[in-house]
Formats: sequence, structure tokens, C-alpha cells
Amino acid sequence: PELAGDVINANSRRIQIALGEHGSIDVDWDRVSGRLLATLMEHYMTDLSDEQQADMLLSLAIFAYESGSPRAAISYIGEAVEKDSGIQDAARKLLPDLDLD
Repeated sequence: PELAGDVINANSRRIQIALGEHGSIDVDWDRVSGRLLATLMEHYMTDLSDEQQADMLLSLAIFAYESGSPRAAISYIGEAVEKDSGIQDAARKLLPDLDLD
């Protein structure tokens, strides 16, 4: 599901979302949407080096592809290559079915 609120805590089993004056809610990771996972990754990777961001973006690309979103995967790979051009070879090996040219 899509969740409204701020992430205030997370562990290996669940994520905790603040609901303002209504307290908070714990949600198991397997109930969190792919879109929210990508948004969280994009938010938290801003403090990483370009090379680390490229690795994270490649991970997002693989996740998107495996989730049935090849266009999103290609977009993430494009962003990754902007951060680190060397990541394209890895992307081609890991996602050989995508047209990355």
C-alpha cells in the first residue's frame, strides 16, 4: 500500500510511519509498495558518493525490472551511468534483456 506520513523508524522486519496526531503505524516490509521503496532509497542515497549512488541506482533498476517495469529500469540505469559511466557494463551483464543503447 501507499503510506502517508513520515518514516520514523525501520528494521529488518518492518517500517514505522508517523501519522501525526494519530500516533504511528508499523508496516511489514512485504506490504510496502515498490514505489515507496524506490522513494526511500532515492532519499537516503543523496549523501553517498557518485559511485555509491550509481550502485544503488543499478539496484533500483534490477528491482524495477524484476517488478515488471523495464522502462523504469532503463531510466534508473541512465541515472546510474550519469553518476558512474563504468556501471553500464555491469548493467548489461545483469540485465541482458534490456536495450541499453
